Amino acid sequence: VLSDPNTIALFPTKTSTTVKDKIRMTKESTTESGNRNPQVLTVLVPDGTWKQANALLKVCLIRQPELRCVRLDDDHIQEHVSPLIEAVHPGFGGGRLCTFEACMMFLNEYLGSCSHAHSHPLLETGSTARLLSPMVKALKKERRIPKLPYNIEVSVDVSSDGLEKYAEKLQQVAKSVSYPTGMVFCCICEVTVSTSLRMREHIQGKRHCLAVANLCQTYAPEKLARINTKNACEIFHDYSSLPMGLSRVATEPPDVALGIMSSGT
Repeated sequence: VLSDPNTIALFPTKTSTTVKDKIRMTKESTTESGNRNPQVLTVLVPDGTWKQANALLKVCLIRQPELRCVRLDDDHIQEHVSPLIEAVHPGFGGGRLCTFEACMMFLNEYLGSCSHAHSHPLLETGSTARLLSPMVKALKKERRIPKLPYNIEVSVDVSSDGLEKYAEKLQQVAKSVSYPTGMVFCCICEVTVSTSLRMREHIQGKRHCLAVANLCQTYAPEKLARINTKNACEIFHDYSSLPMGLSRVATEPPDVALGIMSSGT
């Protein structure tokens, strides 16, 4: 597949061309050769995190240095708001794409440049969001916030003014707290991490502890005012461990296995 001249990779590089330019060059090549049969393109789409996808592409380029890459239109990306990324990281969906959305945008750009495909269903406005809707609904349902005697959402926009000294004390006790094995979603900060190992780093980090301090200051400021090692443990339990333990987020078997292995149990 890699050695086939009609194979391309969908990934932005320094030498990549736009989808529109690729189609134009393909048409010119077909005209010059006198071949009226349309070329069949094989499009490779590296999947994973940005670093993982980049690593996959590098492997492909090592095996086939002549592999050509195409990129999506920059304006289309900047105008796009990913409902899936918004569901995982609220406020971070603008100008970002998941792999499925990248494939859909490629098809939109490709079909939009083909004179015979202007009535294709994929070109309809909102087709990507409509197809993603079941996945987004399932994700939001999975990430339901637990019922607690306080509004956990106040921790989303955390102001660090005056809370650093409390967060430092909470970070100290966070090193010894437990959390559900395999957990990769923090309902306190509405953050999804890549592995359960990253979750431990997140829980012990400044951002999470500032969010916990902010919650406590909102609902039990007297506890925060007299913070010490003992009640720091109580604060962390009430405003971190408890809601995370009650959150309705399903853990995946690989994440659970990795969490068990890392804990040495």
